[in-house]
Amino acid sequence: LPGIAADTPSGGQPVIAKLLISNAAAGSVIGKGGQTIEQIQKNSGARVQLSRAGEFYPGTSERVLLLSGTLHSVLTSVFLMLEKLPKEPVMAMGRAAGKPREDAHTQVKMAVSRKLCGAVIGQKGQTIRDFMADSGATIRVQPLSELTPSDSERLITVSGGRDKALRAVALILNTLSAD
Repeated sequence: LPGIAADTPSGGQPVIAKLLISNAAAGSVIGKGGQTIEQIQKNSGARVQLSRAGEFYPGTSERVLLLSGTLHSVLTSVFLMLEKLPKEPVMAMGRAAGKPREDAHTQVKMAVSRKLCGAVIGQKGQTIRDFMADSGATIRVQPLSELTPSDSERLITVSGGRDKALRAVALILNTLSAD
């Protein structure tokens, strides 16, 4: 993964990422008889745990994917998973000829502790703006108005082309692992 962990000297700091994925995506990640998920763990060195079918993140119909290991191994596992997920083409109008062109669109949803979200947002939103400028991805942090006082986590949704989304996830996880 050239350039991904460029900001970190080693990428060796421990990190846990909590991602939300649809049931259909979970099937792609698990693979036949669990082969794909085993391969992802073997190739990345990260531990990959998935909530059981029917066990969803509160308030959603999405399953929880827990990734743990070094920053580098977790990012590698995210990369390998994004490769396995079916690409959802997003129609975007090409300016010149007015013909629609297809962009492979990737969306990654992460559940992050409310306390740690401030580090991702930064003072007056500066950090998140820098991350969007650096990665080219769109990053949306769930507004506090959508949460109840008992919610301990906020959802961060990263979207854009696969490489852009992966870069944004790397920047976010690097920030979260620094604390």
